[in-house]
Amino acid sequence: MADWRDAARLAPDVHVWRVELDLDDASTNELLLVLSPDERTRARRYRLDRDRRRFVVARGRLRAILGAYLGSEPGAVHFVVDPRGKPRLAEVSEHGLEFNVSHSEGKALCAVAWWRRVGVDLERIREDIDWEPVAERFFSLREVAGLRALTAGRRAAEFVRLWTRKEAWLKARGDGLADGERLLRDVEPGADGGDWSIWTFDAGPGYAASLAVDHPASTVSSTSG
Repeated sequence: MADWRDAARLAPDVHVWRVELDLDDASTNELLLVLSPDERTRARRYRLDRDRRRFVVARGRLRAILGAYLGSEPGAVHFVVDPRGKPRLAEVSEHGLEFNVSHSEGKALCAVAWWRRVGVDLERIREDIDWEPVAERFFSLREVAGLRALTAGRRAAEFVRLWTRKEAWLKARGDGLADGERLLRDVEPGADGGDWSIWTFDAGPGYAASLAVDHPASTVSSTSG
């Protein structure tokens, strides 16, 4: 199985890296060393030690993965924030590397693509979720009817699966919920919106995850980071 050090040798198209965020002290402290001063300041602001550690691991692993693609040291990777608040690599116009990250509890996903917008969403499935108000606002009538027709045991998982598809698409576009409310209603998961492709994939027991890519991709690979 490939790891992040193999990134530059992987075939092109789209890669999804799975990252475990709950690491031991030594591994967490090693990743802390590659963070920028601003990232270290952000880490210190977390009230819970668990959340601070997960932030450190998520950012450190992201730097390691992207650095492997760029041929750079993790600490040399430079991020900027676009006008919509989406983090991007600096000078992306020169190398064409796009990425998106999502995390839920102790897991994270990092999607990486060359010369195409990409979005990924990972969500924990909770049986007690109050799905109906959200679905009525953001889902199509067909989707809401489909959810209501399911048994209670299947409804939560299907709701979260549909949500990750929509959220991944909005993240790839750089839209927020306010911008995308109409789009969330209109997009039918499973069908391409224009040149967009959307996939749902296995993220492990109790999780749902989806990936959205600008322009059809011939291959999508998933591996551990």
